[in-house]
Amino acid sequence: MRVAVLAKPYMDGMKHFYLFTSNRMEELSAAFCRELLAGPFSSPLRQETAVIQSGGMMRWVSMEIARNTGVCANIRFVFPNRFLQDVLHWAFPDNSCRERILGVEAMAWAIMSILERADSEPELEPLLFYLKDGDSRKRYQLAVRIADTFDQYMVFRPDMILKWEKGDLPSDKVERWQAHLWRLLDKTGLAWSRAALWREIISLAEEESLAPDLFPERVFVFGISSLPKLHMQVLKALSSIIDIYLFAVNPCREYWGDILSPFELGKAEARFDSLGVGTDDRHIEEHNPLLASMGITARDFFDMINELDPQEKELFRDVDSSTMLGCIQNDILHNLPASEKVPVSHNDSSIMIFACHDPMREVEVLHDNLLDMFENSPGLAPEDVLVMAPDIEDYAPYAPYISAVFEAGHGDGTSIPFTITDRSPRSASQVVKGFMTMLSLFRSRFELSRKDGGTRTADRRA
Repeated sequence: MRVAVLAKPYMDGMKHFYLFTSNRMEELSAAFCRELLAGPFSSPLRQETAVIQSGGMMRWVSMEIARNTGVCANIRFVFPNRFLQDVLHWAFPDNSCRERILGVEAMAWAIMSILERADSEPELEPLLFYLKDGDSRKRYQLAVRIADTFDQYMVFRPDMILKWEKGDLPSDKVERWQAHLWRLLDKTGLAWSRAALWREIISLAEEESLAPDLFPERVFVFGISSLPKLHMQVLKALSSIIDIYLFAVNPCREYWGDILSPFELGKAEARFDSLGVGTDDRHIEEHNPLLASMGITARDFFDMINELDPQEKELFRDVDSSTMLGCIQNDILHNLPASEKVPVSHNDSSIMIFACHDPMREVEVLHDNLLDMFENSPGLAPEDVLVMAPDIEDYAPYAPYISAVFEAGHGDGTSIPFTITDRSPRSASQVVKGFMTMLSLFRSRFELSRKDGGTRTADRRA
């Protein structure tokens, strides 16, 4: 039996869902600091809660708060999924429901026991070909994959899970056996659908039936580029009992929810052609090409936010169009087609492209350019610079060389302080890497050519 701490409807004023949007991250950080200092708390010692997306963002926001307010203290930074777990604990402080929610690992073992009798379940026939040899290792591997998929469904497709529990059988063959397997898992009493649980929490919040004293007085969500619909629905529901502040970077100040990507535009054109619609009657507006091709995720995210009807405050700011980068940013800001006349100057270094033969050379070129930027821009500080990479793990083997390059000027004032963030524990620590390498020896071929200790795994035959 679940027990939620209930309360009477709130009498201390309305709570709101605030949305701050800007095309400049520094504008959002300044607004964050202003809201952080505004409004008295019931107790000056109560901890603030800020939801962020990465460790790098946490460090940057911490420095911005310290720069704008003088100190960054008593702020708890959490990731979105961790925040949902906190909401669960605040809503049900007796942990009565959490004990019955299986994690991915425990769910995998429960699924594995069901797969042992898959031949007696006609709906699970698509799995029999894979399980026909009775290999327990294959059955466990399949159970792990299914458990992970179910866990993703409960975050990104909760409505589908709820339909399965009601007995709706999907017509799709793949989804059909998944629905049947989920119902078998649910009947064992070993799994409790988090989808239904979150629906109940949302309902309790909207009815103002949760005790506000167990929740933080306000929650800040900063710098997150996208969230699942479930997370946004929980935030919106909580805004009826506490203040929610969402700070989101929006590259365009115009409405761009109807913008079409090149793929979507191609499908629309093909449909018009099939219907015989003339070119003049199609009414397809021209948009910024970069926004249309690379902003689809952000477009869908802001469409989802607008459906929640937040109180929005726009902090957009035009960019200096005297440089090539500034011209491109302003075109995106106003959703304009590509400018025909982009300013080009020999002194314009806003966009530079370098071709290097390896990551080590990339680091050296980056270091030289940063030194040039710091010399020519007196107000620029190392904490103002963010270096991004498609996958930072590709540069993990070069971490000692990065240190050697950036610390080469130590003692003469030319060294550049730096921090590598968002790395896995294995690549960030030689101790962890050595320990994991030792554990992997069981499946290793002990190749002489492997320089990392033979961590590449292979099937071990008896």
